[in-house]
Amino acid sequence: MVVADNASIDAPFVPDWYAVDLVSGVDYVASVLGATTSGGTLPDPELAVVDEFGNVYAYNDDSFALGLDPMVQFSVPTSGTYFVGVSDVSGSTGTYDLIVDAAGPPVFFGSMPGEIF
Repeated sequence: MVVADNASIDAPFVPDWYAVDLVSGVDYVASVLGATTSGGTLPDPELAVVDEFGNVYAYNDDSFALGLDPMVQFSVPTSGTYFVGVSDVSGSTGTYDLIVDAAGPPVFFGSMPGEIF
């Protein structure tokens, strides 16, 4: 699900926070699409998934799949409301999209079907 579409970081080092309802036992993928993948203008986004007490369940700055845009797979121990924060590592401002969704089947990179390496 798209949590934020064409959202904007307007002040340096001030993250945007979004409440999302998550279910225990489900694998989720969260990603921020900034300048490197969506035509946004946020140059080096980072994201964190935390609970109401500030316990971190996922964090990512740069990802293999998206370059400077973060993407992380995670699960939560109990169902409830969690918070996804988006900011820019360097304190820059700009636009981005935030997506949090249930993970699909794993993707394998290889030359033959079923080849993992």
